[in-house]
Amino acid sequence: CMNINRRFIGIEIEDKYYKIAKNRLLLSSPGELSDLVRQTYLNYKFHFHPLHDEKYRLYSEKILFDYLRNFPLSKTVDTEQYLTVSLDNGVRLNGFIDRISREERIVEVIDYKTSRSVNSLEEFVDNSSPGNNYWRQAAIYYLIIKKIFSEADHIRLRFHYLERNKEIEFNNTVSDDFVKWLKNMWDDIHEFKFADQCVDSTCVYCRE
Repeated sequence: CMNINRRFIGIEIEDKYYKIAKNRLLLSSPGELSDLVRQTYLNYKFHFHPLHDEKYRLYSEKILFDYLRNFPLSKTVDTEQYLTVSLDNGVRLNGFIDRISREERIVEVIDYKTSRSVNSLEEFVDNSSPGNNYWRQAAIYYLIIKKIFSEADHIRLRFHYLERNKEIEFNNTVSDDFVKWLKNMWDDIHEFKFADQCVDSTCVYCRE
């Protein structure tokens, strides 16, 4: 039950943030911000036990206020952007990016994490050590942003942990070997080469 509640708290907090960014609400108008928090919470209230829902609302509101104090919105912000590109080797990448800020020739990308644990980024080494999921996510986002914003002089990509008010920054190091690894994965998928099969009998990839 706690894991389910935490999952929906994360979804609800991110939904609030997207609406705040869209409406350009800043901490200079706390009443307006509180109203938006209450309105958004109504969409998720049924996920929480009636005896605890107010506690969760206040908790998520505190996380959001603390986060905005430490990481205020910039003037130009796009949220929940679905981006897709094709690399020169034919690999197609896509993803939903939580927040993109642009200022002159600098692009900043932020992905929100609502887990309490702060994960380090384990970098790609080779096929046997391809890095952890968060590093590969950051590397793919970096390749997408670099392709779309080719005129940018600098790309800054960070994970923001909302509950911890901490950030982990990607070092923008994507080797040619990682791009080749993506290409091999891409080719294997299109040739239906899988090491294991899933349990979904309707899967078009695993079905004989």
